[in-house]
Amino acid sequence: MAALFRPEVCEAVQRDLLENKENGRSFSSLVSWLRTPPFFTIVRVNTHLYSRSEVKGRLQDVINRQYEERTFFAGTSQAPPAVEEHATINDILIVSCIGPKSDLPVHKMELIVDGACGISALRGADVFAPGVMAAPAYLKHGDEVSVFADVKGTCRKGLTKPFDGEKFFLGNGVALISRHDLFRPTDQGRDNPKPVTGVAVRMTAPLYDTPSFNGVLPDAIFLQNLPSVVCVHELNPRPGEHVLDMCAAPGGKTTHIAALMNDDGVVIALDKSKSKVAKIEANAQRLRLGCIRAYVCDARKSLADSTTAEKTSSPPPFPGSSFDRILLDAPCSALGQRPQLYNTVRLSELNSFPSLQRQLFSVAVRLLKVGGTLVYSTCTIMRAENECQVEWALDSFPNLQLVAQDLQAGGREGVGMRKDWCNLVQRFGITKSADCDHDTIGFFIAKFTKKE
Repeated sequence: MAALFRPEVCEAVQRDLLENKENGRSFSSLVSWLRTPPFFTIVRVNTHLYSRSEVKGRLQDVINRQYEERTFFAGTSQAPPAVEEHATINDILIVSCIGPKSDLPVHKMELIVDGACGISALRGADVFAPGVMAAPAYLKHGDEVSVFADVKGTCRKGLTKPFDGEKFFLGNGVALISRHDLFRPTDQGRDNPKPVTGVAVRMTAPLYDTPSFNGVLPDAIFLQNLPSVVCVHELNPRPGEHVLDMCAAPGGKTTHIAALMNDDGVVIALDKSKSKVAKIEANAQRLRLGCIRAYVCDARKSLADSTTAEKTSSPPPFPGSSFDRILLDAPCSALGQRPQLYNTVRLSELNSFPSLQRQLFSVAVRLLKVGGTLVYSTCTIMRAENECQVEWALDSFPNLQLVAQDLQAGGREGVGMRKDWCNLVQRFGITKSADCDHDTIGFFIAKFTKKE
């Protein structure tokens, strides 16, 4: 089995598994699980504007048309997947996928894409031109191609020879852009050439067959992993409240918070990257949510030195006890994300996250009102970033109380803590269960309230 992590990170992950036998899985089974996408796509409905039943019918129509188009390109027919409603979470829809397909042929013409494009293709996307790294010199519009991902990022852009690096088969499709046009700037000006955009390959026979959601019902749906939806429901924001999303990009949880508040109140979204804040604002605009205020700010610096600072309707920093609810979806090692082809995190990075998370958590506690709710979450499987942080928080802040979660949708109890604390957190991870609540990404959720 090809390596998923750097050797020193492999050792750290294996050590985490061995020290916490409650995880109950071998390292090889963990790697296999991380390499495969969840078999369900979770679609959150923007209930601020639309009902779930209305969006369900519209989405099914779009998927049906997609599969009719696939039949035209591929020459073979396949029934489209059904859009289903989640049994207990009233703002999400579920679309299942089929795969992996073991009978797909490998065509003579091979197209290589970068890792990010490959991961998107594994979850239903077509191949877009910016992600293409290499294509045969004679590739033309309409050719059938086999698409591979460059696992370790070693393919040179524009390569014409066969790629001999580590690659991962993604499926087959039809080229919509020729080789000549793929690697030719659309603007021939020397000073500011523009890259080619648009769909380069229509995936007609992907390894994992799931619909493409690119540009589909833009003001009505938002794709999220199920635990990301769960953690906002645990936050339980109410209309009229002041809510802080400390590390908000790209805005999926931020917009969910605003939708649950019926766009009534103030939602502050922070990120230290200007480009990422622009994405939050774009998503808020797309979903027609007006109560979101997004700021470029390192959340560690969002607490004012003085209580004379402006209120939450103004830019940060904010005075203490400003927010009714705070979501800290903390920066993490992301070792629970699926699928992963090759994780480039270094051991030094892996070891740096707990300190950063504690700095952010300390600020969150001071910004939270007495009686307020703080939800801490990560998308990693590492105990040092999850249960260890809960133990540290409860030891460091006597005015915090770990509380039970209302929505138990697939998460298991925590590991390596006191039993009563383990029962109060949710850990999503590798499991033998095949339903949509359990076949998801690795994730962790802890919920606190602030006492006097």
